[in-house]
Amino acid sequence: MGVHTVRPDRSFITAAPDYLHIGAWLQPSPVLEISRLNFLSRLKSRLRNNPTLRLVYPVCRQQERPDDIRFTAEGKSMEQLQAISEYFKAHKLRLVTAESCTAGLVAATLGGQPGCGSWLEAGFVTYAPEAKCRYLQVKPETIEKYNLTSEPVAREMVEGALHNSGANAAVANTGVAGPGGEDGIPPGTICFAWAFEHNGTTIVFSETRRFDGDRNEVRQAGTDYAIERVVYYHKQLQSGIPARSA
Repeated sequence: MGVHTVRPDRSFITAAPDYLHIGAWLQPSPVLEISRLNFLSRLKSRLRNNPTLRLVYPVCRQQERPDDIRFTAEGKSMEQLQAISEYFKAHKLRLVTAESCTAGLVAATLGGQPGCGSWLEAGFVTYAPEAKCRYLQVKPETIEKYNLTSEPVAREMVEGALHNSGANAAVANTGVAGPGGEDGIPPGTICFAWAFEHNGTTIVFSETRRFDGDRNEVRQAGTDYAIERVVYYHKQLQSGIPARSA
């Protein structure tokens, strides 16, 4: 597997298990192979010197040309993720994730940050309804009444993740990534919830958003939104803006 870094001029970098491939889409230029030992320093240098570079998904197999994959959903830059990491550390947040349609992408994105062990507590991936009930204590009647893609389910997911971990902050999502809709819910719809332990009470925020793009673009956009709103809602909480208590 590899991770593609894409620029507006359609050039790309692929970090594969054994090589770093640097080439250009749709251009006949040869591929340069660099030993894995040089990968991190080369990639960090390129990201530092060109702020337009972004890590994006989906990933491609080694040697595979990504001509048939659309990379329109950009992941957060290293600078943005570093700022979020610093915020978590400064405010002594320990985060747990509970993911459905993003299937671990939120935790994986945050886990790429150096030093994340000081604030990333755990991650649950509960795709099936039964897993949501078993590991996050989502009530079957909540699913039956409101549907899997609903804010009540997202709220129970986030509360379950928080209470089943040593974290003091949590984020959850459940949605329809696509390509088709489900139960009348259009593709790209994701329900989110964020929870914080605050003065002995669990405070929960929730939203529903719809994202454009194919399945993996929706998952990437949902991941970005889930992460950035942790900081947003924590700031709201610090400012005294009310939310519903669990």
